[in-house]
Amino acid sequence: MMARKLFHMAFAMALAAAPLTGAACQQIPRAEVAWAKESTTMKFELFRGNRIIADGRINGHKVDFLLDTGAGVTTVDRAFARQIGLPKGQSIPAQGSGGTVEAELVTGVTLELGGLTLKNAPVVVIDLASVARGLGRPMTVVLGRELFDNAVVGVDWQQTTLSIARQDSFAPPPNATMIELGKGDDRLNTIPVAVAGAAPVKAHFDVGNGSTLSLPKSYWEKRPELASLPYAMSEAGGVGGMHPVRLVTVDRIAFGGQTFRNVPVTLSETKPSGAVDEVNAGIGLLKPFRVTMDLGRNRLYLEPLAKPPVFVRDRAGLRSEFDGEQLTLAFVSPGPPAARAGLRKGDRLVAVDGQRVGKDYFQSAASGWNQRAAGETVRLELGDGRKVVVTLADYY
Repeated sequence: MMARKLFHMAFAMALAAAPLTGAACQQIPRAEVAWAKESTTMKFELFRGNRIIADGRINGHKVDFLLDTGAGVTTVDRAFARQIGLPKGQSIPAQGSGGTVEAELVTGVTLELGGLTLKNAPVVVIDLASVARGLGRPMTVVLGRELFDNAVVGVDWQQTTLSIARQDSFAPPPNATMIELGKGDDRLNTIPVAVAGAAPVKAHFDVGNGSTLSLPKSYWEKRPELASLPYAMSEAGGVGGMHPVRLVTVDRIAFGGQTFRNVPVTLSETKPSGAVDEVNAGIGLLKPFRVTMDLGRNRLYLEPLAKPPVFVRDRAGLRSEFDGEQLTLAFVSPGPPAARAGLRKGDRLVAVDGQRVGKDYFQSAASGWNQRAAGETVRLELGDGRKVVVTLADYY
């Protein structure tokens, strides 16, 4: 019997699921691995600039996989699972960044990506509707450790290409820096990250986290140089609900042999009961490098880009949810540009600079309006007929 909690999910500002733990891992069958090709290179979509989406199949059905190194078990949306005929699984508890929810464990699933086929794989089935609204697209399958434990995965951000290779035929990139990764009982890798000049801390390595770095209160409240930083309030979470966070700018973060300046960082304000509480390094820390992940052997290879991208930051002060038809403001931070322009929680956004919000909103250039340069103005039209002008600013 699996009476204890089997895995946890950290949905930081959208998604980063996590793992089976301890003795429970031994009770879950591992996938059978088969290769059609030793290596495959394929295009991927960098959705909203911070999510890796790749075409694959689950039980023969075409699907968009969201790749997530922090997902200990591949996660399937409950409605989609029923649509493709997955049976109801064993009920298990799951920890989200907002608290504990119920999930199902289903075995015997086939997953395909590139030349890799994973047969008889376990998956966790859970309601991902709230996560999909926050992300802004249907969220059907999060492909996790079944991929990363059995393949070497390379990411070229500039070409938006993904390489999937057998471990036994992989040769490390000649000019890359190799980082030995830690690995806990939960099967998640950790990487050393130094925050604001302090000694490196072990951070969970999580490309499902769309931000740069997330710090729990148990870490930052003991650091006066972090606790005293100017901040703006926001929300983070997903499965289990949302919780308040501070948005701050940290003067320096050291990772992968590089030091980055003026880095946007999230500080959790609370630890909801049953929620995940850990230092978490997200996709933003990886984008200055060409990345090769040999996580099954606890190795990460980094090649610095000649022109690393600027860290993405919000310059409006709001969080929205998109249901495929309309964009609703779910949170407006008091003080920053959105609030000063008169935007309120519950407002429905119907147009950006004259471009109507439709089902393809997050595939359009208009969707990134809140990340444009400080000082730019954006004209928004709301569902109640109001028209407001937001002047963007670096507000934290």
